[in-house]
Amino acid sequence: MHYNSIIELAYTKRIQRKYALTYSMVHCNYVSLGQSLMPTGHIDNFLIPCFCRKFFEDRHPSISGRHHFFPNIGEYILNYPKDDKLRSIATSFLGAASASRSKRLDLSNTLFFPTCLDNHWIVFVVNFKWKLFAFLDSFYDKDSYLHKSTREKFINNFIKLWEIIFQTDQHNFKIFKRMYPHVPKQNNGNDCGVFATKIMEIWDPTLDLRKIFSHEDIQHIRIQYMNQLFFWKKNTADKSLVTGFNLQGNFVSDPP
Repeated sequence: MHYNSIIELAYTKRIQRKYALTYSMVHCNYVSLGQSLMPTGHIDNFLIPCFCRKFFEDRHPSISGRHHFFPNIGEYILNYPKDDKLRSIATSFLGAASASRSKRLDLSNTLFFPTCLDNHWIVFVVNFKWKLFAFLDSFYDKDSYLHKSTREKFINNFIKLWEIIFQTDQHNFKIFKRMYPHVPKQNNGNDCGVFATKIMEIWDPTLDLRKIFSHEDIQHIRIQYMNQLFFWKKNTADKSLVTGFNLQGNFVSDPP
């Protein structure tokens, strides 16, 4: 019921630009939440940071050893130095290090960089525990043009930026292996963001995620995610628009 109400509000002009999610440091409106997670929705760049923040708060990196970076950081790494965003990347890396138990980012387990490439979500991963550069993708494989054209750029730029930011070249990234883990595959062009988020939430190098969920679960995951994000105890947005939606009966949806 609440899932359907949020989707209705995402198409209601006088409501859709109001914040549906207001978390510490991040927020998104009803358009982003409702239209991203509706049955045929494609997750946008405004919603992924809310997932990252929730993962951070639900299980702090000092406990989990996992860091989920906002999608702009993945884009900045890939495009460096063409788009010189060194300061933003450094702020993000150093902030993540300060949240680590050891205050050293390289002693964490895993760094996740969700990134949208040509309207398709992938997750670039740096795993220190198993010494891996991993690419989590629910559609394209390692031999696709998308990955052939970005894989080494992602890795080389990450290493270069790491050395600049942390003022060291002692971390032996040369021994890190390139890995394309087994992950479930999507069967349409809209579900990549849901797959990427779920994979980013639970992936571990020792898991075969194909045994945990598949494309048949995606609609259920969409509903779960929308309710979890909206009714999270740390969402300070006004929830009465949704909880009172069916009782008020005074909102008229505009056609998509």
